[in-house]
Amino acid sequence: MRTTLRVFSLLLLVVVTAVAACHGRTGEPDRATVQQKLDEAGLLADNRPNQLRIGVYDWQPLLGFLDGRGNHAGFDVDIAKYVAANLGYEGKIRWVPLVNVADRIVALQQDRVDLVFASLSITDARRNEILLAGPYLVVDQAVMVRSDLAEQIRTVQDLENPRYRMCTSAGTTSERLLEQRGIRFRSEGSDQLCFEKMRNGEYDAISTDRSVLVGLAEEHRTEYTIIDVELQIEGGGTAVERIGVGVQKSNGALRELVDYYLDKSYRADRKGEVTAWDQAYRRYLSGLGPLTQPKPDDPPDLIDSDAKYPTR
Repeated sequence: MRTTLRVFSLLLLVVVTAVAACHGRTGEPDRATVQQKLDEAGLLADNRPNQLRIGVYDWQPLLGFLDGRGNHAGFDVDIAKYVAANLGYEGKIRWVPLVNVADRIVALQQDRVDLVFASLSITDARRNEILLAGPYLVVDQAVMVRSDLAEQIRTVQDLENPRYRMCTSAGTTSERLLEQRGIRFRSEGSDQLCFEKMRNGEYDAISTDRSVLVGLAEEHRTEYTIIDVELQIEGGGTAVERIGVGVQKSNGALRELVDYYLDKSYRADRKGEVTAWDQAYRRYLSGLGPLTQPKPDDPPDLIDSDAKYPTR
Protein backbone atom coordinates (compact mmCIF):
# COMPACT_ATOMS: atom_id res chain seq x y z
CA MET A 1 0.00 0.00 0.00
CA ARG A 2 2.81 2.40 0.97
CA THR A 3 4.67 1.54 -2.22
CA THR A 4 1.54 2.30 -4.25
CA LEU A 5 1.12 5.67 -2.53
CA ARG A 6 4.77 6.54 -3.16
CA VAL A 7 4.42 5.68 -6.83
CA PHE A 8 1.18 7.68 -7.08
CA SER A 9 2.78 10.69 -5.38
CA LEU A 10 5.77 10.48 -7.71
CA LEU A 11 3.53 10.34 -10.77
CA LEU A 12 1.49 13.28 -9.50
CA LEU A 13 4.66 15.31 -9.00
CA VAL A 14 5.81 14.50 -12.53
CA VAL A 15 2.44 15.55 -13.95
CA VAL A 16 2.37 18.83 -11.99
CA THR A 17 5.91 19.63 -13.05
CA ALA A 18 5.11 18.89 -16.68
CA VAL A 19 2.00 21.06 -16.57
CA ALA A 20 3.92 23.91 -14.97
CA ALA A 21 6.65 23.63 -17.58
CA CYS A 22 4.09 23.58 -20.36
CA HIS A 23 2.35 26.62 -18.89
CA GLY A 24 5.66 28.42 -18.69
CA ARG A 25 6.17 27.82 -22.41
CA THR A 26 2.68 28.69 -23.59
CA GLY A 27 1.49 31.21 -21.00
CA GLU A 28 2.00 34.95 -20.86
CA PRO A 29 5.62 36.07 -21.38
CA ASP A 30 7.54 37.36 -18.36
CA ARG A 31 7.17 41.10 -17.76
CA ALA A 32 10.13 43.18 -18.81
CA THR A 33 11.97 45.23 -16.23
CA VAL A 34 12.94 48.88 -16.35
CA GLN A 35 16.58 47.79 -16.34
CA GLN A 36 16.01 45.67 -19.44
CA LYS A 37 14.36 48.57 -21.25
CA LEU A 38 17.19 50.90 -20.23
CA ASP A 39 19.60 48.41 -21.75
CA GLU A 40 17.55 48.14 -24.95
CA ALA A 41 17.38 51.92 -25.17
CA GLY A 42 21.17 52.21 -25.01
CA LEU A 43 21.15 53.83 -21.55
CA LEU A 44 23.03 51.15 -19.60
CA ALA A 45 26.53 49.73 -19.37
CA ASP A 46 29.27 50.79 -21.78
CA ASN A 47 26.94 52.28 -24.37
CA ARG A 48 25.41 54.77 -21.95
CA PRO A 49 25.83 58.39 -23.14
CA ASN A 50 27.11 60.93 -20.62
CA GLN A 51 24.25 63.31 -21.40
CA LEU A 52 20.67 63.00 -22.60
CA ARG A 53 20.00 65.29 -25.58
CA ILE A 54 16.61 66.97 -25.32
CA GLY A 55 15.18 69.32 -27.94
CA VAL A 56 13.20 72.27 -26.55
CA TYR A 57 12.05 75.71 -27.59
CA ASP A 58 13.77 78.64 -25.91
CA TRP A 59 11.28 81.32 -26.99
CA GLN A 60 7.89 80.08 -25.73
CA PRO A 61 6.83 81.92 -22.57
CA LEU A 62 5.68 79.53 -19.81
CA LEU A 63 6.49 76.41 -21.86
CA GLY A 64 10.11 76.54 -23.03
CA PHE A 65 12.15 79.73 -22.61
CA LEU A 66 15.37 81.13 -21.18
CA ASP A 67 15.10 82.71 -17.74
CA GLY A 68 16.97 85.78 -16.54
CA ARG A 69 20.09 83.71 -15.95
CA GLY A 70 20.02 82.12 -19.39
CA ASN A 71 18.79 78.76 -18.08
CA HIS A 72 16.11 76.71 -19.81
CA ALA A 73 12.80 76.92 -17.96
CA GLY A 74 9.07 76.31 -18.46
CA PHE A 75 6.45 73.60 -18.21
CA ASP A 76 7.85 71.48 -21.03
CA VAL A 77 11.34 71.84 -19.58
CA ASP A 78 10.22 70.73 -16.10
CA ILE A 79 8.47 67.64 -17.48
CA ALA A 80 11.61 66.85 -19.47
CA LYS A 81 13.70 67.14 -16.30
CA TYR A 82 11.35 64.74 -14.48
CA VAL A 83 11.65 62.11 -17.22
CA ALA A 84 15.42 62.58 -17.52
CA ALA A 85 15.93 62.20 -13.78
CA ASN A 86 14.05 58.89 -13.80
CA LEU A 87 16.23 57.71 -16.68
CA GLY A 88 19.28 58.46 -14.54
CA TYR A 89 20.14 61.82 -16.11
CA GLU A 90 19.38 64.33 -13.38
CA GLY A 91 21.59 67.33 -14.07
CA LYS A 92 22.99 65.62 -17.16
CA ILE A 93 20.87 67.09 -19.93
CA ARG A 94 22.20 68.76 -23.07
CA TRP A 95 19.47 71.14 -24.14
CA VAL A 96 19.18 71.51 -27.91
CA PRO A 97 17.29 74.69 -28.91
CA LEU A 98 14.68 74.26 -31.65
CA VAL A 99 13.45 77.14 -33.79
CA ASN A 100 10.75 76.01 -36.22
CA VAL A 101 7.94 73.47 -36.05
CA ALA A 102 9.71 71.27 -38.60
CA ASP A 103 12.92 71.25 -36.54
CA ARG A 104 11.33 68.95 -33.99
CA ILE A 105 10.96 66.05 -36.41
CA VAL A 106 14.17 66.69 -38.33
CA ALA A 107 16.28 66.84 -35.15
CA LEU A 108 15.09 63.36 -34.20
CA GLN A 109 15.54 61.94 -37.68
CA GLN A 110 19.07 63.33 -37.93
CA ASP A 111 20.02 61.97 -34.48
CA ARG A 112 20.67 65.43 -33.07
CA VAL A 113 18.37 64.79 -30.10
CA ASP A 114 17.12 61.79 -28.14
CA LEU A 115 13.82 63.35 -27.04
CA VAL A 116 11.73 66.39 -27.97
CA PHE A 117 9.63 68.32 -25.44
CA ALA A 118 8.36 71.27 -27.50
CA SER A 119 4.56 71.59 -27.79
CA LEU A 120 4.58 68.53 -30.05
CA SER A 121 1.04 67.42 -30.86
CA ILE A 122 0.35 63.72 -31.23
CA THR A 123 -0.95 63.08 -34.76
CA ASP A 124 -1.18 60.06 -37.04
CA ALA A 125 1.00 61.80 -39.63
CA ARG A 126 3.80 62.31 -37.11
CA ARG A 127 3.56 58.70 -35.95
CA ASN A 128 4.72 57.76 -39.45
CA GLU A 129 7.92 59.77 -38.97
CA ILE A 130 8.81 59.41 -35.28
CA LEU A 131 7.65 57.67 -32.11
CA LEU A 132 5.41 59.60 -29.74
CA ALA A 133 4.98 59.13 -26.00
CA GLY A 134 2.24 60.69 -23.91
CA PRO A 135 0.24 62.85 -23.97
CA TYR A 136 1.43 64.80 -20.95
CA LEU A 137 -0.82 67.81 -21.65
CA VAL A 138 -4.21 68.18 -23.35
CA VAL A 139 -5.25 71.72 -24.23
CA ASP A 140 -7.72 73.30 -26.64
CA GLN A 141 -7.06 75.41 -29.71
CA ALA A 142 -7.53 79.14 -29.30
CA VAL A 143 -7.15 82.46 -31.11
CA MET A 144 -5.33 85.60 -29.96
CA VAL A 145 -6.11 88.98 -31.52
CA ARG A 146 -4.86 92.51 -31.15
CA SER A 147 -6.72 94.05 -28.23
CA ASP A 148 -8.11 96.85 -30.39
CA LEU A 149 -9.94 94.16 -32.41
CA ALA A 150 -11.30 92.18 -29.45
CA GLU A 151 -14.75 93.76 -29.77
CA GLN A 152 -14.90 93.10 -33.51
CA ILE A 153 -13.66 89.50 -33.50
CA ARG A 154 -15.72 87.36 -31.15
CA THR A 155 -16.75 84.29 -33.14
CA VAL A 156 -15.43 81.88 -35.75
CA GLN A 157 -17.74 83.59 -38.23
CA ASP A 158 -15.97 86.88 -37.57
CA LEU A 159 -12.66 85.20 -38.38
CA GLU A 160 -14.05 84.14 -41.75
CA ASN A 161 -14.11 87.80 -42.78
CA PRO A 162 -11.19 88.13 -45.25
CA ARG A 163 -10.31 91.57 -43.90
CA TYR A 164 -8.70 89.96 -40.84
CA ARG A 165 -5.21 88.62 -41.40
CA MET A 166 -4.71 85.31 -39.60
CA CYS A 167 -1.42 83.49 -38.98
CA THR A 168 -0.59 79.98 -37.81
CA SER A 169 2.41 77.63 -37.92
CA ALA A 170 2.90 75.42 -40.95
CA GLY A 171 2.18 71.72 -40.50
CA THR A 172 0.13 72.12 -37.32
CA THR A 173 -3.37 71.16 -36.19
CA SER A 174 -4.38 74.82 -36.34
CA GLU A 175 -3.47 75.00 -40.02
CA ARG A 176 -5.72 72.02 -40.79
CA LEU A 177 -8.63 73.42 -38.76
CA LEU A 178 -8.47 76.82 -40.41
CA GLU A 179 -8.48 75.17 -43.82
CA GLN A 180 -11.56 73.13 -42.87
CA ARG A 181 -13.39 76.29 -41.81
CA GLY A 182 -12.42 78.19 -44.94
CA ILE A 183 -10.67 80.86 -42.88
CA ARG A 184 -7.99 82.67 -44.84
CA PHE A 185 -4.56 82.57 -43.23
CA ARG A 186 -0.85 82.51 -43.87
CA SER A 187 1.54 79.93 -42.47
CA GLU A 188 4.88 80.70 -40.88
CA GLY A 189 7.62 78.41 -39.65
CA SER A 190 6.70 78.87 -35.99
CA ASP A 191 4.34 80.63 -33.60
CA GLN A 192 7.27 82.89 -32.77
CA LEU A 193 7.40 84.18 -36.35
CA CYS A 194 3.62 84.67 -36.34
CA PHE A 195 3.87 86.70 -33.16
CA GLU A 196 6.81 88.80 -34.32
CA LYS A 197 4.98 89.69 -37.53
CA MET A 198 1.80 90.36 -35.59
CA ARG A 199 3.75 92.85 -33.47
CA ASN A 200 5.01 94.46 -36.69
CA GLY A 201 1.43 94.88 -37.92
CA GLU A 202 1.40 92.12 -40.57
CA TYR A 203 -1.26 90.00 -38.80
CA ASP A 204 -4.38 90.65 -36.76
CA ALA A 205 -4.74 87.23 -35.16
CA ILE A 206 -2.86 84.02 -34.35
CA SER A 207 -4.29 80.52 -33.97
CA THR A 208 -2.47 77.82 -32.01
CA ASP A 209 -2.93 75.86 -28.79
CA ARG A 210 -4.04 77.85 -25.77
CA SER A 211 -0.96 77.12 -23.65
CA VAL A 212 1.25 78.92 -26.19
CA LEU A 213 -1.09 81.90 -26.45
CA VAL A 214 -1.48 82.29 -22.69
CA GLY A 215 2.27 82.73 -22.40
CA LEU A 216 2.46 85.25 -25.23
CA ALA A 217 -0.52 87.22 -23.94
CA GLU A 218 0.84 87.28 -20.39
CA GLU A 219 3.98 89.09 -21.52
CA HIS A 220 1.90 91.70 -23.39
CA ARG A 221 -1.30 91.91 -21.36
CA THR A 222 -2.64 95.18 -22.75
CA GLU A 223 -1.74 94.59 -26.37
CA TYR A 224 -3.29 91.18 -27.09
CA THR A 225 -6.41 89.29 -26.07
CA ILE A 226 -7.31 85.61 -26.24
CA ILE A 227 -10.86 85.28 -27.50
CA ASP A 228 -13.14 82.39 -26.56
CA VAL A 229 -13.93 80.87 -29.94
CA GLU A 230 -14.22 77.12 -30.42
CA LEU A 231 -12.55 75.78 -33.51
CA GLN A 232 -14.46 72.61 -34.38
CA ILE A 233 -13.06 69.47 -35.94
CA GLU A 234 -14.83 67.68 -38.77
CA GLY A 235 -17.65 65.55 -37.44
CA GLY A 236 -18.15 67.74 -34.36
CA GLY A 237 -16.27 68.37 -31.14
CA THR A 238 -13.86 71.02 -29.97
CA ALA A 239 -10.34 70.79 -31.35
CA VAL A 240 -7.72 69.93 -28.77
CA GLU A 241 -3.98 69.48 -28.87
CA ARG A 242 -2.63 66.32 -27.23
CA ILE A 243 0.95 67.27 -26.43
CA GLY A 244 3.46 64.43 -26.36
CA VAL A 245 7.15 63.57 -26.41
CA GLY A 246 9.03 62.93 -29.63
CA VAL A 247 11.34 59.89 -29.71
CA GLN A 248 13.55 58.54 -32.49
CA LYS A 249 11.76 55.98 -34.65
CA SER A 250 14.45 53.38 -33.98
CA ASN A 251 14.26 53.52 -30.17
CA GLY A 252 11.02 51.85 -29.11
CA ALA A 253 12.43 50.99 -25.69
CA LEU A 254 13.05 54.67 -24.90
CA ARG A 255 9.49 55.47 -25.94
CA GLU A 256 8.24 52.81 -23.52
CA LEU A 257 10.34 54.21 -20.69
CA VAL A 258 9.05 57.75 -21.25
CA ASP A 259 5.47 56.49 -21.26
CA TYR A 260 6.16 54.39 -18.17
CA TYR A 261 7.35 57.36 -16.13
CA LEU A 262 4.60 59.66 -17.40
CA ASP A 263 2.10 56.99 -16.36
CA LYS A 264 3.81 56.61 -13.00
CA SER A 265 3.30 60.33 -12.40
CA TYR A 266 -0.31 60.06 -13.60
CA ARG A 267 -1.02 57.21 -11.16
CA ALA A 268 0.64 59.07 -8.29
CA ASP A 269 -1.51 62.12 -9.04
CA ARG A 270 -4.65 60.00 -8.88
CA LYS A 271 -3.59 58.86 -5.42
CA GLY A 272 -3.40 62.47 -4.29
CA GLU A 273 0.38 62.63 -4.20
CA VAL A 274 2.28 65.77 -5.13
CA THR A 275 3.95 65.15 -8.49
CA ALA A 276 6.48 66.93 -10.68
CA TRP A 277 3.69 67.42 -13.24
CA ASP A 278 1.44 69.16 -10.72
CA GLN A 279 4.26 71.38 -9.50
CA ALA A 280 5.15 72.38 -13.06
CA TYR A 281 1.52 73.09 -13.89
CA ARG A 282 1.04 75.28 -10.83
CA ARG A 283 4.29 77.10 -11.52
CA TYR A 284 3.59 77.89 -15.16
CA LEU A 285 0.15 76.97 -16.52
CA SER A 286 -2.37 77.68 -13.77
CA GLY A 287 -3.68 80.48 -16.01
CA LEU A 288 -5.20 77.81 -18.25
CA GLY A 289 -7.69 76.91 -15.53
CA PRO A 290 -8.07 73.60 -13.69
CA LEU A 291 -6.28 70.80 -15.55
CA THR A 292 -5.00 67.39 -14.51
CA GLN A 293 -2.31 65.22 -16.00
CA PRO A 294 -3.69 62.98 -18.78
CA LYS A 295 -3.00 59.26 -18.94
CA PRO A 296 -0.51 58.24 -21.63
CA ASP A 297 -1.97 56.32 -24.56
CA ASP A 298 0.19 53.21 -24.33
CA PRO A 299 2.08 52.83 -21.05
CA PRO A 300 3.98 49.53 -20.69
CA ASP A 301 3.62 47.22 -17.70
CA LEU A 302 7.19 47.09 -16.44
CA ILE A 303 8.77 45.78 -13.25
CA ASP A 304 10.51 48.68 -11.51
CA SER A 305 12.80 48.42 -8.51
CA ASP A 306 12.76 52.23 -8.29
CA ALA A 307 16.55 52.12 -8.42
CA LYS A 308 17.99 54.88 -10.59
CA TYR A 309 21.03 54.19 -12.70
CA PRO A 310 24.12 55.18 -10.67
CA THR A 311 25.63 58.52 -11.60
CA ARG A 312 29.19 58.71 -12.86
